[in-house]
Amino acid sequence: MKKYVPLIAVLIALTACTDTAQTDNAETTIKVKVTEATEASEDEPVMVSEGSIDAIPADIRTQPEEIGWEAETQNVQTEVVPQCAPSTGFSFELPAGWSYTSAQTEDEPTSSISAYLSPDNEAEGTITIEYSKNFAVCGTGLVQKPIDFNGYSATQCYYDGSEKWSFIMLDGEYTDCVIINNAPWYDDYANDIEKILSSVKFRHYE
Repeated sequence: MKKYVPLIAVLIALTACTDTAQTDNAETTIKVKVTEATEASEDEPVMVSEGSIDAIPADIRTQPEEIGWEAETQNVQTEVVPQCAPSTGFSFELPAGWSYTSAQTEDEPTSSISAYLSPDNEAEGTITIEYSKNFAVCGTGLVQKPIDFNGYSATQCYYDGSEKWSFIMLDGEYTDCVIINNAPWYDDYANDIEKILSSVKFRHYE
């Protein structure tokens, strides 16, 4: 009768895809062969089983360039703070490929503060997030729709039968806060805009 010694070799061949377009949930197959040797021939292992298992690429150490690529695609958390409290400011997440500028009044306390958001490759138009004591509305041709905006009570406003909203006004505690749509490229970036808007938070500063 042949006597087998304990398991002496596990050969693992790993084929890993480095395509950075691969999602975190994609699976990489790791091929495994388990071999065993007899007392009579330790230098010639005999294969006793083979198969495969699945591994998540996130569990496999990645190259530095892959890590950098992932970091560049993450949203950037941005906070716009009033210069002179007590006043109101806000925060939002800006996706890769977008920029913003901000402006605020020099009075005490700050009565108006705005952030103008746009894709880097668009020269005209913005999505504006604003706190302003002086925001005024023209009522001609205006249609108003009550909505929930990230937990805030708000009113979404449309002009002249347009299917696209013109601005969103918050109600109640944040009644002077507004988001203005002045973006002719809205349709081309609708997904980005929705993600930005879903991240907007207003805050009182004392």
